[in-house]
Amino acid sequence: MPALIAGLGYAIYTAAGAHMITAGVSTQGAMGQMFGIGGILLLPILIWQWPGGLDTGAGATAVVYLVVVPTVLAYLLFAAALRHLNPATVATLTLLEPVVAAILGAVVLGETITTVAMLGMATVVAALGLLTAGTLRNS
Repeated sequence: MPALIAGLGYAIYTAAGAHMITAGVSTQGAMGQMFGIGGILLLPILIWQWPGGLDTGAGATAVVYLVVVPTVLAYLLFAAALRHLNPATVATLTLLEPVVAAILGAVVLGETITTVAMLGMATVVAALGLLTAGTLRNS
């Protein structure tokens, strides 16, 4: 059930972002509004379940990095894609994220990609290839 709720939330987020951008809101403005509202809604949970270490220099540095690099940068790119592609295509393309993360983990951090992980990555890439082929054929 949590996965279904998360998927529904992601679909709503994608459709809302596409709607805002189509209506003329800048990509930065659309992402800023959605993340701002999300942050405000989640603030009580942060306070209630305060994770230790965030109030240290190292913790604050980690939070700033996580906000700027993997979040802001990624979602600005996501919004740019919404400006040029339909929401279903953008949401489907984001399925490559775990594949890219696994490859970066191996290349940058020296992590080992297991056989099961390779099969999973191949399955995702093959499924996206089939979707792309079907889309190109129907165009």
